[in-house]
Amino acid sequence: MLPLALAWIPVCPNSSLNVSAEYGDQAIKFGLRKKDVLCVQESACYINDMRMHDFLRACAEHPLEKGQGVAGNAILSNHPFFSSDVREYDMHDYPLAHHARKFGLHAAVAIRLRSTYTGDDDYVLEFFLPLTCKVREEQQLLLDDISITMQRVCSSLRTVSDAELKENTTTMRSEIRCSSSDVSISSCNQIDVSSEVKINVLLENQIRNSVEQLAD
Repeated sequence: MLPLALAWIPVCPNSSLNVSAEYGDQAIKFGLRKKDVLCVQESACYINDMRMHDFLRACAEHPLEKGQGVAGNAILSNHPFFSSDVREYDMHDYPLAHHARKFGLHAAVAIRLRSTYTGDDDYVLEFFLPLTCKVREEQQLLLDDISITMQRVCSSLRTVSDAELKENTTTMRSEIRCSSSDVSISSCNQIDVSSEVKINVLLENQIRNSVEQLAD
């Protein structure tokens, strides 16, 4: 089972007068940085390991800039991004790396999505693999499960095509599918995602929980 699933939302500090009310202390950091950042939407996060509550709290207090961590790279590259060990990042590349080390988190994958209900609003779902899942082959199988499960439960969330970013008025829509061309995992050692693994019911429930919260 996945210990933790995080939902990140891109926020521009000057885009909303309600940012402070909605995100509390994070808004202060937005104002200081004057940059677009990713912040955690706690209501859409899923915790299976109760020890991860403190890690979630740390994430809520430390917004990520684009290019930072797995989630920041996913939003920047517009493709799913995988890291076999987030603890190897330095503080500049991933400000939460020391928290990940503290809680034993290592492998994670993040996927940028859009909701059919909210138009061009972006979301990033970040899934941390189990603490004991360190062998490449085991990670591959779980990534396969995540890919297949996303296809099953994401009726209202879809991937974002490169064409959509280049042309905001495009009507192209790319539904989530399980072929390696649609969900490729970016890392130093790239892992391809296939669709040959039986879906884990517990995994599906975890992903469904986060997806339904984002879709509401």
